[in-house]
Amino acid sequence: MDRLAFNAVANINEQRLARQMTTNELANVSTPGFKRSFEAAMFSIKVDGPGFASRMQPQAQTTDSINLKPGTMMATGNNLDVALNGQAVMGVSASDGTLAFTRRGDLKLTATGSLENGAGHLIRGQNGGPITIPAGFQVNITDDGSVFAINPAQAGPAASVLIDRILMRDTSQTPLDRRADGLFQAQGY
Repeated sequence: MDRLAFNAVANINEQRLARQMTTNELANVSTPGFKRSFEAAMFSIKVDGPGFASRMQPQAQTTDSINLKPGTMMATGNNLDVALNGQAVMGVSASDGTLAFTRRGDLKLTATGSLENGAGHLIRGQNGGPITIPAGFQVNITDDGSVFAINPAQAGPAASVLIDRILMRDTSQTPLDRRADGLFQAQGY
């Protein structure tokens, strides 16, 4: 009877993990941009020791899956918002200053003219530094990530000036790891 109770408790504990994941998904169903990030599979392992040779115990195996499939495009009316194509990720400065990657494209300008996303991460340019826009300039971001600015105070027809290009990487051949802060990094770093 002990073995039966032990197996039942083990099964309950493993089922708890699956319920936690389902609860997390239900709680975030209306969160814009939310994607399932954990997968769990139940499997049985053979338990060695005295007793029946057919004794099995359930065990859950979890993996952190990174889903980079684009979601539904939403028109926000913000001319700085960007959507990344395919498996592209955008370079940002994490809170510790290191290079990290994200797909979050709700961009805005700070009071100092730095380009950042809605989570407050500074957007990095191709040179590795943050992208900074001169005060009062109008910003336009093209499909390839080029950031152009126009000085509205300029006399005559205003010319677009290339400020920088957003640091983007195609991750279709580069596996990513999820960092503790929710951002991504290249696997092995």
